[in-house]
Formats: sequence, structure tokens, C-alpha cells
Amino acid sequence: MSFYRRMSDRHFRDQQYSRLREPHIAPFTELVEELSTAQRPMPFIAPLYGGTEARVLSLLASPGPSTRAHSGSGMLCVENVDATAERMGHLLAEAHIPIGELLPWNAYPWYIPGAEDRPPTAAELEAGVEPLRRLLALAPRIGVAVLHGGVAQNGWRKFRNRHPGVARKIRALPTYSTADRTFVCTADERQRRMDDLRSTFAQVAAMLNTADATGPSVRGS
Repeated sequence: MSFYRRMSDRHFRDQQYSRLREPHIAPFTELVEELSTAQRPMPFIAPLYGGTEARVLSLLASPGPSTRAHSGSGMLCVENVDATAERMGHLLAEAHIPIGELLPWNAYPWYIPGAEDRPPTAAELEAGVEPLRRLLALAPRIGVAVLHGGVAQNGWRKFRNRHPGVARKIRALPTYSTADRTFVCTADERQRRMDDLRSTFAQVAAMLNTADATGPSVRGS
């Protein structure tokens, strides 16, 4: 079993749930609880992430099946049992980016009922703008946003149009999603897309290292 699938371990999963009220993650737990309804549930952010101390936003399209409470972990987590999370974990490890530097989110943060493979609509992406604004307000050290795939990039454009003052303080880096569907293409194209992901993660690592040498944040760099 890959190291990046620990959410299959009930002890690890229970440990993450037991930490949801820790100071660094509690504001995001409360935000998710406020925004979730029976009709529109939303996964928690796993406490292994940096929370209020994170410097990098990792933005994807929408929550996948492995984040559902009844069939998966109920959390956004690099340790979920799916290829998207596993690729993300390996890219972070390869670039030597600590998981505590990240804050994961989705352009449309709610589950899409009965259609996890359907991309969010334009209206759904608009609905995701205000939750993203509120998330970023809780994470003042975020200075980089890695935009995984066209949907996330479109969601960020909508956010930037409505909140230009916030967006201009954050360096947006567009790249590919780590989902399986990204790699349904020729071998050469798969390699090109993976190389783009690796290059983006290396750029993030360099920015974090530069900030470590000059100050506590990459915001505005």
C-alpha cells in the first residue's frame, strides 16, 4: 500500500477527526459546518494541513468520491484512497514541500449530487466564490495559489473579478489537475502534463524557500 493512502486506516482517520477543533484548523471546521447542509454537504479539511499557518492554497475543481463521509474519509486529504490524492502526495514529496504549508480547497466546495465526474457549472463556480473569500480571510499567510486544472482556473478568474484586491496579493500558478482524467491522452502528452506539474511544484518550493530566507510569508511575492 502506498504511504499516501493512510485514510484507509481507521485509527489514522479517527485521529484526524479528533483534531478538527485544534486552533490551526478549527476556523475551517466551523466554516465547513456553517456552509454544509443535508442537501449540500461539504468535506472537512484534514488537520494535517497547515490551516491558519498555511502559505499555499491548493485549488481543485470539486470534492471527489473519496472525500464523502459515507464512502470515504469525509475530508480533503492527501492521504485519501484515490489516485488524485496519491499523485498530489508524491509531487509534494518530490518537491520537498511540507504538507503543513498547504491549504486544500475546491472551486465548487460542495459535493455534486450523484455526479462526481461532472464538472461544476458556471453558476456553481459563482456560488464557490464567497466560500473561497471566507476561506482566504482565515488564512492570512497564503501567498501562492496552485490552480489545478481548467475548472479551478476558471473559478479563480471569477474570484479575481469579484475580489481583485485579495487576488492581487496572491501569486496564482495554473497547472494540471492530478486526477486520472488529466492523463487520458497520449504517452507524450501525459509526460508533458506531469512535467508541468513537477515544474509548478518546484516553483512553489523555491518561493517558499526564498520567503523562509527573507521573511515569514510569500504573500505579495
